Amino acid sequence: MGNLCIREYEPPIYNKKCIKCGDMFKPSYGGFSHRKSCREHVFILNKCKYCGKKINSGGWNCYHSVYKN
Repeated sequence: MGNLCIREYEPPIYNKKCIKCGDMFKPSYGGFSHRKSCREHVFILNKCKYCGKKINSGGWNCYHSVYKN
């Protein structure tokens, strides 16, 4: 009889291209990046549909995204 080797399997995470800025990133839950790092916002009715930032309220970055929603 041989030995049984059990390893926890983690699927590889492939880099995706952000639809807003074109940078490559590793997606996390829901297709968004793990950290806020995209400089592009998509404003609808004066609010970013990805991060919720209002159009004239400071200057933080947004999430990278792979979905156009």
